[in-house]
Amino acid sequence: MRDSTDMGDFLCSCCMMHKIWWAVKIIPCQCCYRSARAPPSPPPSHSVKMTPPGQLGARITVTLHSNDGDMSFGISEYETVGQAKLRLFEEYPLLPPPAAQRLHFGGIEFRDGDTFEQLGVTEGAVFKLSYEPGIHVDFHYTNKHGSTSSRTITLWREEVLLNAIAHALRREGMSEGSVARAVSDEHHHWYHRPAEERGDGNQDSELCLSTTGVDAGVQEGDAVAVIYGERQEELISTDEIAGCWCCVCTPYMCTSCFRKEADGPNGLVHKGCLIFPLPFPFNESRRRQGQTNKFAKHDDETNVDHYTSSCFVCNGTSFSVRLGP
Repeated sequence: MRDSTDMGDFLCSCCMMHKIWWAVKIIPCQCCYRSARAPPSPPPSHSVKMTPPGQLGARITVTLHSNDGDMSFGISEYETVGQAKLRLFEEYPLLPPPAAQRLHFGGIEFRDGDTFEQLGVTEGAVFKLSYEPGIHVDFHYTNKHGSTSSRTITLWREEVLLNAIAHALRREGMSEGSVARAVSDEHHHWYHRPAEERGDGNQDSELCLSTTGVDAGVQEGDAVAVIYGERQEELISTDEIAGCWCCVCTPYMCTSCFRKEADGPNGLVHKGCLIFPLPFPFNESRRRQGQTNKFAKHDDETNVDHYTSSCFVCNGTSFSVRLGP
């Protein structure tokens, strides 16, 4: 959740007074204001596009023989195998995501893009649904009081970690409210340590929950830890910062105009000219300090720009305002 003082971005770059009001946390007029954007959702655990219900054709009931026993399941003749796998995943929480499922008929594995009409499936057919049992991961949670609890959870590496951990905690009997707090609280910092590195003094690596377990390198027996800490700062991208800027340094009112150019996700290049009191060109590079919205001058770590938005930045007694792209 954003801080209540986060006023979002302005649609009109010419309204200088409104930008200054925003900087001192005074609510501006609404003529050039848009609300703060919601944080991005993690990518889904699949790439399946569903066929509209009216185009699925006749309904067919089949029997699925799986690792956990037999069950009846309804499919449609123009539904693809991948779409059926996704519905299985959504309707039966104990099953793995579609990428981890294997569906066989007559000893042949179905391809995800095939429809059941193309495969000649008829009423009463028996499929075999198989999948790996998932990996076991040690899950450690440290709350704001410093108390730590641990449990072993089962994940499927093909699933996006945020969703995989949420599913695993639900299977452990946690309520929806507890699951939501565990995976969405901005005070929670996530870490990963491979099984072979435990107890050797190595530091845990930060874990991004928006990637799959495969991409994050999570393996059987690894540890995943969530630790309560300071609220994580939402990063402002360098592409949003890039543009034309004006800077004023008080109390002498030294003024400069310049462009900021993105140099990757963590770098900026300032190119411009001091206008008052004497014209003087400059070109300087700045780098982001850790996972913050602070950018330090390349040759002076104490010279730091503090961005409160993509349109306003402070540095000591100076402040800069973005004028436009």
